[in-house]
Amino acid sequence: MWPLARRDAVRSAGQACCCLDRLYAFGGTDQNQRVHSSLEGYNPEAGGSWIFRKSMQVPRMDFGSCVLSDSIMVGGGQHGEVLASTEFYRPELDDWQLGPPLLSPRYGHQLLLVNL
Repeated sequence: MWPLARRDAVRSAGQACCCLDRLYAFGGTDQNQRVHSSLEGYNPEAGGSWIFRKSMQVPRMDFGSCVLSDSIMVGGGQHGEVLASTEFYRPELDDWQLGPPLLSPRYGHQLLLVNL
């Protein structure tokens, strides 16, 4: 069971994506310019509510994200400095794992999965 989320912060410069038939919103900065690591999931089975899930290991804003199979990848962004770090989230496990760093720090970019 997911705990209910408090909706007390305005966010910008975060990301959102759909993975395993759920919508997730994460990171970004609030109205007080604090950079967040939080992750919220939209749970239609709980009356259509947003609930907090396990936070990213690194707070970030202006980062990229994409879905890779059953995981969400986030990378880069800003938090006091421009980041090269990546993380992978497994919704079924509610767990984040650090990934390999990007070749160079970046922010304001997108990540895209391409199957050729």
